[in-house]
Amino acid sequence: MLSYRKTCFVIMPFGEKTDVDGSIVNFDAVYDQLIKPTIDSLDMECVRADLIDGAGFIHRKMFQHVYDADVSVVDITSLNPNVFYELGMRHTVKQCVTVLIQRKGTKIPFNIRQLNVIEYEDISVQEKLDQAKRRIATFITNGLERHGNDSIIHDVVDVRVPAKPKVLSRKEKLRYAVSDANGKFVTLITGDLRNVDEADVWVNSENTNMQMARPFEQTISSLIRYLGARKDGPGHIVKDLIADELAVRMKGKSSVDAGSIVVTGPGELARTNQVKKVFHAAAVVGQVGKGYSPIPSVGMCVTNALECMDSPAMRAAALRSIIFPLIGTGSAGGRRRDNAQELVDAAVTYLRARPNSRVETVYFLAWTQGDLDTWQRTLRDIPGVEFVPDSKKNGKRPAARRTATGSRRVARG
Repeated sequence: MLSYRKTCFVIMPFGEKTDVDGSIVNFDAVYDQLIKPTIDSLDMECVRADLIDGAGFIHRKMFQHVYDADVSVVDITSLNPNVFYELGMRHTVKQCVTVLIQRKGTKIPFNIRQLNVIEYEDISVQEKLDQAKRRIATFITNGLERHGNDSIIHDVVDVRVPAKPKVLSRKEKLRYAVSDANGKFVTLITGDLRNVDEADVWVNSENTNMQMARPFEQTISSLIRYLGARKDGPGHIVKDLIADELAVRMKGKSSVDAGSIVVTGPGELARTNQVKKVFHAAAVVGQVGKGYSPIPSVGMCVTNALECMDSPAMRAAALRSIIFPLIGTGSAGGRRRDNAQELVDAAVTYLRARPNSRVETVYFLAWTQGDLDTWQRTLRDIPGVEFVPDSKKNGKRPAARRTATGSRRVARG
């Protein structure tokens, strides 16, 4: 499994505080005996604002944790204004998983009365402590698995807060076996695309005009364009190999149909990353004055790409594996979970329908933690797709197959 740990940010008072009924509550004991052991048991990193390491403005760090944390546990026992301020922030920036807890007997304010609140009693009594731990752990586990909505704000308003992506620097692979698909796999690869040398085909999420992005923009298109170009010593482009070939393949046309695949060679990627072909997928369409948006069905890009791999024209290239980014979710603004669902569904459906396909592994790139979470949740919801832990074959190119299926008509080189 991957070594990345999810985080839980705890919002609560510190030290001993007087409750609204005049009772003294030791919140440090609640944290040390109830909350932190529960989070540790789930193999998550537990963080509380007053325990954040390092110098700097404490409120800035607190706000960052409220935003970044996969889970937040909020103790509303003392009806502390600071706690409710941070809870409001959390409900605004995160759809889930926010867990409310309180000491038994606390009167819940009207505005959050409809929310689920876990009660804990005397934590000095082991039985009651264990009961509260189990309830909190169950709520967190279910929330992470279902990725539902527990925010009263997101229940009413479609709030979308742009995230600063947590870039995954380490390359790891998670392999999933597809049932009824003759030993074929869907595999997630984390980290930078530049470190990928497993895939015969790299998919470039492109516009229907097939105009690659400028080399130094932050897109897959620009990265593939730069990596595939011939460069001099300082790294300046001498020959724009992939972009030039793509222009030739277009044969003077200004655009292609949505979902079409235009095939080019890999340029320098053949030498640096063992890439055999680059498939340029028409995944987004531009509109004057409105910019780019995803095509109606991004899954078409997957189906057409896999059919292209199996086509007679590609037989000599012996293409066995392909890697897709999370198509249509960059500047085009497509919803990450919806697009991931379409892409994975298309791949799994194709592999099951074509057991004799030459395609043996479909890779999906998880450049950020958000990408990884999305791919994992999507795969977890698909029947007949099973994670394969610690396989020695993980990441290796499968042996060649001899049979192939027909293909849908696509634009190709």
